[in-house]
Amino acid sequence: MAKEDISNLRRQLHKLEDKKEELLADIKKLHKNTDILRSVSEENARFQKEMLDDLGKSKYRYVLADSVERSRQAGRAGVQQLEDLAEEYNTKLVKLDKEYAELQEQYKKARAEKDSKKENGE
Repeated sequence: MAKEDISNLRRQLHKLEDKKEELLADIKKLHKNTDILRSVSEENARFQKEMLDDLGKSKYRYVLADSVERSRQAGRAGVQQLEDLAEEYNTKLVKLDKEYAELQEQYKKARAEKDSKKENGE
């Protein structure tokens, strides 16, 4: 394998390493944002329940109850979307790891071939 091919493989490995680092950082941010959204959503639900309890049997309670339920559903949907996105990123990370391993194997073979030719004086 030519020196240019080995250099190209090395560059591809570095690009994949960079992509992996970016993906890991994005996954970490997603998990953090999911935790924040979940926490805010839970706190909002507790606050709204207290408001409903304070209203007792008031006619406004029924209007507010519908709004509270929609808010809870929106919070759960937002958390689910972030969790789904994190899962999608994890799937991409697994594919990237596999691609990296294959490319690394090609690189090792190319280096071994080059070193072998060098030792044999070719």
